[in-house]
Amino acid sequence: MPPVSRKLSSVSQSILRASLKTRLLRSILVVTVFVSVLIFLQVTRAQVLKGDYQFQGARTSSTGTSALTDTGVGTNTFQTETVDGVSRTVLRFVNNNGLRLSSATSVIPNNSWTIVMLFKVDSVNSWVRLVDFKNRTSDEGLYILNGQLENCQTCTPIAANTYVQVVYTRNSSGTFAAYVNGVLQGSGPDVNNDLVISGSNILNFFQDDTVEPNEASAGSVARIRLYDAPMTAAEVAALDRLPLLTVTNTNDSGAGSLRQAITTANTQQGLQTITFNIPGSGVRTITPTSALPTISDPVVIDGTTQPGFAGTPIIELNGTSAGTGTLGLNITAANSRVQGLVINRFNGAGITISTGGFNTIRGNYIGTDASGNSAQGNNSGVVISTSTNNTIGGPTAADRNVMSGNINNGFLCNGSNANNNVVQGNYIGTNAAGTAAVPNNFSGVNIIGKDLIGQHGIANSAGVIDKNTAENVVNDPVAGRRSYASDCVVVGSSSNSYTFRPVTCHDGIIQVGTNEVSLNDVARCG
Repeated sequence: MPPVSRKLSSVSQSILRASLKTRLLRSILVVTVFVSVLIFLQVTRAQVLKGDYQFQGARTSSTGTSALTDTGVGTNTFQTETVDGVSRTVLRFVNNNGLRLSSATSVIPNNSWTIVMLFKVDSVNSWVRLVDFKNRTSDEGLYILNGQLENCQTCTPIAANTYVQVVYTRNSSGTFAAYVNGVLQGSGPDVNNDLVISGSNILNFFQDDTVEPNEASAGSVARIRLYDAPMTAAEVAALDRLPLLTVTNTNDSGAGSLRQAITTANTQQGLQTITFNIPGSGVRTITPTSALPTISDPVVIDGTTQPGFAGTPIIELNGTSAGTGTLGLNITAANSRVQGLVINRFNGAGITISTGGFNTIRGNYIGTDASGNSAQGNNSGVVISTSTNNTIGGPTAADRNVMSGNINNGFLCNGSNANNNVVQGNYIGTNAAGTAAVPNNFSGVNIIGKDLIGQHGIANSAGVIDKNTAENVVNDPVAGRRSYASDCVVVGSSSNSYTFRPVTCHDGIIQVGTNEVSLNDVARCG
């Protein structure tokens, strides 16, 4: 893309004029650009995401760097739009309004960077300012010109009112490249260092300069990312647009971590999905050093997406280092789902659900090792507190949770408002095959504060509630009042019952069929 300046230097103008005269010189220009690209590729290094502005009701970065501020007359406003088929919050700016990053070189170097912008503008006629590096004191910078990037060589059309991802890169040698939706538009020298952040140390987006003002358009921005080094063409092509919440490493925090994925999901409106693609084979273990963020917005955490998954979980959350009382996953949102995880050794519960309802926990090992054969207990397995209409397990083998080996309860339902929660199809107090005891040390199923476990309350479709070190407790409305009546019966395989009662009533009633909780019947909490 020679040259990159909007007002071309005399040398650059001569190159362009000469290149238009003959095929020979056009070929020379192509070779020059090709060599520039080769030089550019040779000097690139692994880049770090330093700023990720997603505009979910705030102008802050998910990486913790400086926030953007509004520029222009009035305030930019957040609104909901459809971006790439997804309804999400964006920041709307009026004509010649924009955004500013002060102290920009505290985020990225002044002369070596990658800028990624997902946005739309209302008009693409004439000049439309995108990025300014000179604090609006120069007419140079990066623009759209008549529906394409200025000075493009391969020109992808940019339509009005359509979201487009534009990527700009520059290396410390001055080689610059531009991309539209992952397609290289051209590369060349930054002749006059027009794309070096000036001494004022301010980076502006969308608002035009004061030299030839108002070469701008109203529009909306969904995301801006800043990296501290240039990307290659392959890396640009591989960039996501909206956040793809993929866990790519076992780190405790930072880009690609589960912690960051949950944090990002909490900022996105609507249901998000966290997937896994951690390099390596076999079980991949994530060991948090503190509590993971509370899940406060609907999310699916899907361990079955990890390459190599073949029906048993291979993503492990190990709570050994997470701290006293720390929960594995704490869900306050509604309509979330957790599946395909091994969750063990947390000093609090493996999974806690409170307030929000209609969540599903399926296909997890909670309190065992990754083989499902040995106890590596949490304080309790799954705890539901004052939350309604949750499902723990389900009717199929793929739905089955193993809730075994925990220090206290395999499953605890606690609270007068914990209604209509179903525990179905699980192995509680056994190994993953359901063939050997891996007891919870207090109760397999402990339901407190409810007077009735109704029909289809503890349903184990091909599931087992096995013996546990102490009894399984159901309902304790009056302290110290406990009944071991005939409605509390042993649950095991049809050919193998145990002397330990896996369901013990505390002045409660079990009504499943003929007042027994048998092999594949159910308990309902609420």
